[in-house]
Amino acid sequence: MKKNRIGKTAAAFGIVFIFIVGAFAPAVGSVGKNEEYVASSSAVRTGVEVSLKDSVGMSYDTLVNSYLQIAIVGVVSVAFNSPLLNQVREFFTGQETSNDIGAGDDRVNSIDAALTINDNIGTPVPTFYTGWYNKPSSYAQLISWYQTLETEYPNYIQVFKANELYGLGTIPDQNYDMYYVRITNESLGFQKPEVLFVANMHGNEYVGAVGAFWFADWLLRHAFDPAYNCSERDWLRWLLDNREIYIIPSQNPDGFDDNRRENAYGLDLNRDFDHSRPNPWVAVNSQILRRFIDNHTIRIAVDLHTGYRGILYSWSNQNYRTTIGAVSPISGRSYPGQCPPDFYFLDAALLREGDYVGDYGGNLYSSNIGPWPYTLGYDADGTEVDWWNGGDIISCPAEDPYVNDEIYGNYPGCGIMGTVFEWSPSNPSNSEYGNDTINRLGAEVRRCMLNQIDLAQPYLRWLGGTTTDNILVPLGSPLAFNWQVNGSLVVDHTLVQWGQNPDPINYPEYNTTDYDEHAGEYYGGTGWEGADNGQTGGVVYSENIVIDTPGDYFFVAKAKVDQVYKNVIHPEEYGTTSYLRLIKERTNDSFYESRQGTDGLQVIDGQTWWYSPVIHVHVSDWWNTSWQYRKTITIDHTKVASNLTNFSVMILLENDTDLATKTQNDGDDIVFTDQNRHKLNHEIELYTNAAGHLVAWVNVTTLSSTKDTILYMYYGNPSCGN
Repeated sequence: MKKNRIGKTAAAFGIVFIFIVGAFAPAVGSVGKNEEYVASSSAVRTGVEVSLKDSVGMSYDTLVNSYLQIAIVGVVSVAFNSPLLNQVREFFTGQETSNDIGAGDDRVNSIDAALTINDNIGTPVPTFYTGWYNKPSSYAQLISWYQTLETEYPNYIQVFKANELYGLGTIPDQNYDMYYVRITNESLGFQKPEVLFVANMHGNEYVGAVGAFWFADWLLRHAFDPAYNCSERDWLRWLLDNREIYIIPSQNPDGFDDNRRENAYGLDLNRDFDHSRPNPWVAVNSQILRRFIDNHTIRIAVDLHTGYRGILYSWSNQNYRTTIGAVSPISGRSYPGQCPPDFYFLDAALLREGDYVGDYGGNLYSSNIGPWPYTLGYDADGTEVDWWNGGDIISCPAEDPYVNDEIYGNYPGCGIMGTVFEWSPSNPSNSEYGNDTINRLGAEVRRCMLNQIDLAQPYLRWLGGTTTDNILVPLGSPLAFNWQVNGSLVVDHTLVQWGQNPDPINYPEYNTTDYDEHAGEYYGGTGWEGADNGQTGGVVYSENIVIDTPGDYFFVAKAKVDQVYKNVIHPEEYGTTSYLRLIKERTNDSFYESRQGTDGLQVIDGQTWWYSPVIHVHVSDWWNTSWQYRKTITIDHTKVASNLTNFSVMILLENDTDLATKTQNDGDDIVFTDQNRHKLNHEIELYTNAAGHLVAWVNVTTLSSTKDTILYMYYGNPSCGN
């Protein structure tokens, strides 16, 4: 049988005979074993002698599953489902398991008594959602709804009595317990960026309380329930893995039940905080919240109110800083006074949030987004938002005149980006809340919460179409990388860097173009670009990279964000440093904060560069991934008298088990290539499948007398034709 005849006689070029005698199918043992079988040719033409070595190697499938880079010399052959392949699979499965944080039971002893611990993830069965966001009839029913969610999603939501956790009493006058809710993937620990939402500070303002519950229900259903699969599922699960979401269902339980603004003793709870307030901390509700804040490192907190439509922030007391003003670089609106040091960040972040939340209750724009007196238009001292922002006197000494730290001590948990979101009216009917698809007040609360949860810390995520991690690709294949930068307002720089060191963050060898078109601006380049009415257009960065040398490569995308916001307004008043830990974390490499809190040690390390997960790619010189096996043929250069071109080499294999068992009966799938994966013409003079016997002539385009010539013989493609 003759196939693929070269078309020239052997005598025209000279001939090299390679005899391979015996069945070269060494047993496969542990990774790295290298038994060699040598057969030398006794036939010599034109001074050329060729030897062939048979060493333990791998099939393409084995390479895919093991990601091992192996220098192959001689004849390479490993079974498709070999013991080695199974060992590799077991090894990597075990390694992946051992690297899993798996801290589901690693909870701080001090909170065990206060938390309801569930150790098994149950099958979620939605209990509440029947097609509309209904209102609970009482505080007790609201908490029972959260507790049922805890039963359905036990490793993702915890409902606990914060008053018991901090050793404080119940809420008079009807002895309410103060319940708090935490939503996160507990198996990944409790050192993630924290975001807090406080609902129902004023008992007759219900939108925040109702909307926050339905957000929790919506989030868990859409993250896990098969009936509610959605395009956002991967992102929602990412948020659960990388954020801790705290919700106070009602800061004023008796006011909730009595439809009353104040607590049972007539105290406005949003005048009970230590900023511009002579006698704070009257209510146990406030004392519990104070203890909670000082045991955490909250990045962002939102006070959910109703009675007005707008988004507001410090400062709330018009008697102070009446000339500390600023102009919005986004809207151009001028605010003559009452502007906080981080005005630029708050202004830009909340204008973007207003666009994303939507216009169901009216437009949100610069006329109703801004410092407290330019939105609500009245004075208020002792507000939660001012205390969140400026209660840490050690970090913010300019606030010392307004904080009673000499009496109550410092508040290290402050330094929070605190805002107030107001909806109207205070107690709308059920019809105003909407559902998963009818976007009314419930959707607006959900969008408010999603936006702030995302903003808590910068991050990069790979998007669809990106090269898969731990993949084997042929040499020269384009590698696609698509990513977004989120958790920020502006992308100053972003690029991909890579190399052969498994740590491409610290030891890159190559990098793409730096996307820096928004450097120094206030907006631009993030996945939230163009956010509007619940939709985000978003900027997607893309690179296609071609690797021209085989090996293992490690890729990472990185970004620097929000650098303009390290600049505060009026440094003569506030000093030169941001008040907010989320700004210091992303703009100051030297920033460090640690606190031993309720959930253990909380640590924040500042960094100006943020990184995606690392992608590992094994680039192989495999000619075509449809061929499962190959043998490597090495022609010793010391046996070549002079450089030769278009030289015919005869390959002889006898009693080769691989040929007998892994090749087509007629040898149609036998292919020869050079070291650069260029297919070589060949002619089969004799092929006997059952005996594993092959005589083939291969036209080698170049034979060197100064370095070894490498050829590959591919086989094991049952579907290819001649």
